[in-house]
Amino acid sequence: MVGPMGVLAHTKGQSMGGMKDIIIAGSVPLTRSLNGIIGSGLLADLSVPLVSAWLKANLNWRIQGPSGEKVDPKSLPGFVVSVVSSQVTESEDPSVLPVYGPFSILTDVTSGLIGGLDKTTKLLGNALGGLLG
Repeated sequence: MVGPMGVLAHTKGQSMGGMKDIIIAGSVPLTRSLNGIIGSGLLADLSVPLVSAWLKANLNWRIQGPSGEKVDPKSLPGFVVSVVSSQVTESEDPSVLPVYGPFSILTDVTSGLIGGLDKTTKLLGNALGGLLG
């Protein structure tokens, strides 16, 4: 397991400050785990083609409810998992934050899986993002 992503939520039917429908987004960094996989010899480097192929073959996710029960991703309208990549330049000075390059969505990694991002979802998200942002 790479890591959990916790979400503070409420039970169905409750309202949080008048907000009925809430969109939640989060992330689970994969870089440290991928570096460990490189160290084990299962992955040669962090190049996008190699990482994309490895993740397509090995990435999976599970959703756990508040009582520990398994939750079917199909039961969560709008649930989508995507993988994003970016080149990062780290400074030799530990007090200087890293610089991130442009982000690329690796659609093929989760496409075709339940809850995975596909090209239609990506296009819809881009269109909605353009309308909202």
